[in-house]
Amino acid sequence: GMFDLRQGPTTRIDENQPVPSTLVSEAARTLIVFSGVTILPDIPEYYKKYPALLQFLSAQKMPWKESRTLAGKIGEYVVMMRQTDEAILVGAATNESGRIIDIPLDFLDDLQYDVLIIEDGDGAHYLTNRETLKESRRKVSKQDSIKLTLAPGGGACLIFKPVTSK
Repeated sequence: GMFDLRQGPTTRIDENQPVPSTLVSEAARTLIVFSGVTILPDIPEYYKKYPALLQFLSAQKMPWKESRTLAGKIGEYVVMMRQTDEAILVGAATNESGRIIDIPLDFLDDLQYDVLIIEDGDGAHYLTNRETLKESRRKVSKQDSIKLTLAPGGGACLIFKPVTSK
């Protein structure tokens, strides 16, 4: 889960190849590749620079009530869902090929949800434009689906929270 994706003499002497990932994809991978010992190897300022992604990381509270792979093809892309006591989280990541994925929300309960969608920004690419992102919010239910646009090497992070009536 790196947010400093620069490589070379500025950050790593031993490896000067670009990280084949966008910023959003790196955040999504913290959910997808759960190990129980997730580390965030960057300095706090990199995480504070992206509050929506920090919110996604902070929402990953164990234990998981449920984990489910929603879609994927080995070596190409994956979409993973994990549920906590407070939220349902979805992380999506793709290889070096960009793609559009339509995710049915039939894994949700019979409630209405507010969802925060964090996607790669326009023109994002793991080699040339890694740090661009866009956020959107909407209300959804299990009858809906969400279309995710993943940049080459990109990803998406979603946080679903039940709508509470007051």
